[in-house]
This record gives sequence, C-alpha cells and structure tokens, in this order.
Amino acid sequence: MKKIALPVRFGFAASGSLIGYFLILSLVGLHTNVFYSLFNGVITGFAIYEAIKYF
Repeated sequence: MKKIALPVRFGFAASGSLIGYFLILSLVGLHTNVFYSLFNGVITGFAIYEAIKYF
C-alpha cells in the first residue's frame, strides 16, 4: 500500500465515525452537552493509534 493511502484511509474512517457519532447524539438531543462531545477525542485518538500501529 502506498504511503499516501494510509492517512486517507484512516482519515475517512475517523471522520465517518465522528459524523455518525454526532448524528446519533443529535437524534437523541444530546449534541449540546459538552461531556458527550469530549468523546470525539477518544475516537480521534483511536484512529491515530490504529494508523500508527498499521504503519
């Protein structure tokens, strides 16, 4: 796999996960609560961890 494909692949996965997460929060009405928004750091951190592990 080319070196450029790795960040694109994990970038799409992370952004898709974050979009889905915030859409679910919005449907439930919790999108304004800052404590649920802090979970995006966990999602982003996991994506970075997986990208580094895969590299």
